[in-house]
Amino acid sequence: MRVLDRLVRLAVVCSLGFMLAGCSTTRAVSVVTDDGTGAWPVGQHDHCIYKSNRLICTPQGTRIVIPEEMKGKIKPGEKVKIEEVLFLNSVRFMGQVEESLQSGRPKMQVSVLDSKFSEKPEDYSVWNCISTGQGSPAVDCKVMKQPNSEDKEYIAQQLKKQQEVKDATLKLTSLTHKSLEERCGQPVQRGEDSISVTELYKGQSELLAFHFSTYPPPEDKLTVASSLDAPPAKLDHNAVLSGKHHWWGGRAESESTWYLQQLGCLGK
Repeated sequence: MRVLDRLVRLAVVCSLGFMLAGCSTTRAVSVVTDDGTGAWPVGQHDHCIYKSNRLICTPQGTRIVIPEEMKGKIKPGEKVKIEEVLFLNSVRFMGQVEESLQSGRPKMQVSVLDSKFSEKPEDYSVWNCISTGQGSPAVDCKVMKQPNSEDKEYIAQQLKKQQEVKDATLKLTSLTHKSLEERCGQPVQRGEDSISVTELYKGQSELLAFHFSTYPPPEDKLTVASSLDAPPAKLDHNAVLSGKHHWWGGRAESESTWYLQQLGCLGK
């Protein structure tokens, strides 16, 4: 009887429009799908992540990478919950999708659709959604995971880390060989030809090589960087490619922060 009373009270509260966790809700959201065709067939179930009135969806069965922080906790033969994997990847996944949308990546479809949620969606929550083929709701979603307080702390840490990577990448992409010399002094070794300049600096634990494209003038742009174990006989593009910890110009990747840690003057 108590369970029935609670369900009745919840139904009354939901009917009055209160946004409680147990109440389903339908709202118009921006839905992003990416299955290689830009389409979401009727009846297809997708795994979706919600953030700021946007659903980022991918077909169920899509290969998903298990994050490093989860690998060490998985026991041999243990079944991994897909919603936990999706959640741990959510910040990185959202960041990649937003970058793809800004760059106009093809086969990625964005639609504003009436979407029904089994309960009020929190940012970075994970959902099992189906395309209904109807007008409202066009998408019907059942909750798989809502972030708790510990999860929200994890999200905050990941967002901070993501911003640090973006900031570090911006510093490197805007670097020229002249600004590098102004910040860090003269290089240990220098190579130059008609189209490029390559410079070698001593980092905290490794030698760092930076290759700049200088053609056509006045271009002066960092295109690739790497770490070397020892000064090469000839410092040029091939020498940089033979190194480790490669950084490729124009991509926001975790190696960016590694370079700023190795050579603190880059952050000036």
